[in-house]
Amino acid sequence: MARAQGLGAGEVLISSPVLDEWRDVVYRLASALEDVDQDLAGEATLKSYIEAFLHLHNAASETTRFTIEPLAIGD
Repeated sequence: MARAQGLGAGEVLISSPVLDEWRDVVYRLASALEDVDQDLAGEATLKSYIEAFLHLHNAASETTRFTIEPLAIGD
């Protein structure tokens, strides 16, 4: 299948829905990191660090449910 699609070594195909979902997860993770940066930019307390960590951890944990399986793999 890879040859039929003109893929080289190290190139893969994934479905559009999986790619869209992955992009959404990465966007939410980047947004959470931005939130944490803003929340901790001022005078941060232990409570704010804990809340920031939990917020970031929740966003990052979404990535663990992903296993991106290629539809085709190059030689």
